This record gives sequence, structure tokens and C-alpha cells, in this order.
Amino acid sequence: MKTTTQLIMNALLLSLLLVAPALNAQPATNEPEDSLSKQSSFEVGMFMESNWTINLMLAVHQPKRVLVTLKNDKGALLFRDYLKKIPANYRLKFRFSESDSGVYQFEISDDQQTIVRRVEVVYMPAVESQRYITYGPQINF
Repeated sequence: MKTTTQLIMNALLLSLLLVAPALNAQPATNEPEDSLSKQSSFEVGMFMESNWTINLMLAVHQPKRVLVTLKNDKGALLFRDYLKKIPANYRLKFRFSESDSGVYQFEISDDQQTIVRRVEVVYMPAVESQRYITYGPQINF
């Protein structure tokens, strides 16, 4: 009796070990590895430095001409640049330290996809801080 239960337990344990990888398997996708670059021909990243400078990073994946424009809130064109038709990484810097307050709009386009990013520049008046030091009468110990 003991050997029969041991054989059954060993068979169950062995079958569990063989079936566990199949239960944990993930379905394979039919999409090629390059499907992300087919969805978008470029990627955009922006961040601001401490000295009123905006860094615009572009990763161009496909050989398409990409146009970068900067407009103010009135729609006036402040900057326009056509990037080369080669897949590469680009980094552009824009200084807003001497610009007026308002909303500025970056448009990055390759005629099929357009990404719009807005930047709001606000100058706040400096607030003068006031500090008072009060003291009482001198106490001798």
C-alpha cells in the first residue's frame, strides 16, 4: 500500500513539474519587433533646466523629414527648423529667460504625425521678505 501511494505521489509531482511551465507561459505576439517604430516615426521628450532653458529631445526612427516649430500665444512663428532625413537623436535648446510671459507652443511634425507641447512662461513679481527681530530686557542669572 505504501509503495502504491508513493508511486501515485511521485507521478503527480512529476506531472505537476512538467505542466507548471506550460501554465506560466505567455502568448507570443504576431507583431514584428519593429512594430513600435511603425506606429510613430519619432519620439519627443522635454524638460526644463534651472536657468529658463527648455531642452527638447527628439529620437527620429524613420528616414522622414521632421519639422520643429515654436509659436507664441498670438500664433507668430518664433522658430522653425527642418531636421535631416536620417534616423538620429537630436537635442535642441530654447532659452526663455528674455521672453515675455505667455503660452508658447512647440509643434513637431512629419506630415503624418504631429505632437504639440505647450509651455507657459509666467514672471511673478519678487516679494520682499520682511524679518523682525524683537528682544526683551536683559535678564541676569
